[in-house]
Amino acid sequence: MKSRKTSVDIGVKQKRIFTDIAGILTALAGLAVCLLWLLWNGNLYGEYMLVNGKEVSATITDYEFFRETVNIESDSPSTVSGWRNIYSYRDDASGREYSGVCYWWKTEADAKAELGKTIPVVIDVNGTYSSVGTKQHYNVHYDHSRDLALAVSASALFAFFVYILIYRGIYRDRLNAKISEYIGGTSENGFLADSYIVKGEVVGAFGLIWCYIKVAYRDNSGYVVGRWARAWFTHKEMVYLKNKRYINIVPYKNTYGILEQMTVGK
Repeated sequence: MKSRKTSVDIGVKQKRIFTDIAGILTALAGLAVCLLWLLWNGNLYGEYMLVNGKEVSATITDYEFFRETVNIESDSPSTVSGWRNIYSYRDDASGREYSGVCYWWKTEADAKAELGKTIPVVIDVNGTYSSVGTKQHYNVHYDHSRDLALAVSASALFAFFVYILIYRGIYRDRLNAKISEYIGGTSENGFLADSYIVKGEVVGAFGLIWCYIKVAYRDNSGYVVGRWARAWFTHKEMVYLKNKRYINIVPYKNTYGILEQMTVGK
């Protein structure tokens, strides 16, 4: 039977999952950014119609019978049928013809009774597209400023996750590997070059989920400095290091690695 661990590594020796989590979150945020910017771009047409759309009164000139299959992708698709009217409009200024379908009826008589009536239609003055209704429809359904705010917010979140992935994940993992190599690697009994290890004093600590530790120590030049560790710790790890106060670290260039083990319950 496999024995349970009685201690966990803190710092250089610890293999964190920050990089994997950050990679997943970055991918999800990137997907959200793409979708929201596509939504923003698609809804540009709503804004376009608010500017270039023209409200007119089109005439119902014809009707036709239709039959359509709905819920095609479901296990029980169904067929609906009926009658629908056709409207048309000619813009005298441009000479363009506009037409489309409107209103669905169960009987031919109902559809025929609509002939000659006028309905509100919005036409694209620069093209041949038209839609039944008024420009108020675009005011209600298309909020370009809201879509832009969502897209920008998602982009900012994506940038934050990229920062986590690159700096807190890839960079820190690589730095830990360099520190481990610098002190000669590890063995079952600990690090192979203990002469590089010095004592540092925990002089600052804060955080709730992702916590920071500040340590005062004598660097490679012989000066006493206080620096924040370029790593995140759990709240439990932060409390442990803070209570221990004097901890093992390895100064490395302008930073350091923490080399500690925290006892866990059996």
